[in-house]
Amino acid sequence: MITELWLVGIGTGSPVHVTLEGAQALRDASAVLLPQKGAGKDDLAQIRQDILRSVGAGAEVLPFTMPVRDESLPYQDRVARWHDE
Repeated sequence: MITELWLVGIGTGSPVHVTLEGAQALRDASAVLLPQKGAGKDDLAQIRQDILRSVGAGAEVLPFTMPVRDESLPYQDRVARWHDE
């Protein structure tokens, strides 16, 4: 059962910019959800993997596909609709 859920962002994408608290959360995690953001953004997944390695995270990595937002809507409407899903 999940008792805690942490969100650790990649910030600038540099492993040295991860906060101490973020690094500890990644080391303590039993699982890490790794977003796959689609074509042209594979480098982001690699950056996330590099960060996990650099902090010594040993958690199971669970990739998932990010939902695609409706490009025909204005940005704020896309985000609002995406949050409602």
